[in-house]
Amino acid sequence: MNTPLLSSIRRCLRIAGVLGSLLFFCGISTSSSAADEPKTLTFQNGRLSAHLSATPIRQVMEHLGSLTGARVLWLHQAEDTPVSVDFTDLPLADALRRILGGRNFMLFYRSSGQETWLSEIWISAPSGGQGQAVSPLPPTPPAQIPAQLMQTALYGQDTAARLNAINRMKKFARTDPRVQSILSQLSRNAIEPEVRAAAEQALAEIGAGQ
Repeated sequence: MNTPLLSSIRRCLRIAGVLGSLLFFCGISTSSSAADEPKTLTFQNGRLSAHLSATPIRQVMEHLGSLTGARVLWLHQAEDTPVSVDFTDLPLADALRRILGGRNFMLFYRSSGQETWLSEIWISAPSGGQGQAVSPLPPTPPAQIPAQLMQTALYGQDTAARLNAINRMKKFARTDPRVQSILSQLSRNAIEPEVRAAAEQALAEIGAGQ
């Protein structure tokens, strides 16, 4: 028996079968595309994975800044030097050593209650004898803090030298806005209590002289 009702049912079933097949294959295609999508950087629970090939380092750090929510600050001219690294699930500090090579860097964190988050990443030129060879820096204008003085205050291995550099930075506070930012970060985040105290004292003296 071939009634109009049975014909309608058969037609509906054929249409449903075609649509189901299309959706199935589209699902496979979408899943395959998502699986094949390259992931150059992933950041989770304070650990970083990177699979980079000849990627400009400035682009890498901008991407990392967007992933972590941290502001990336270059204390010298930002670079486009290509970087190639391949690692998985490294602590952020160790991962940055792989990415930045011989360049110095500092990580600054903020906290509220029991929550702590990365707020800034500062990057400076490579230390002497480490990393890639770099051309000598051009003479620094007198109005700006000398690069070597800034490097010593931030990364110096000798505490006395750091304290001296912090004290010398004060005379550049009027003409170089980086001075107060550096001293403020050191006063809150430096590991050595003497460095924190010296930075806090320098900020107080700068404020009193303004």
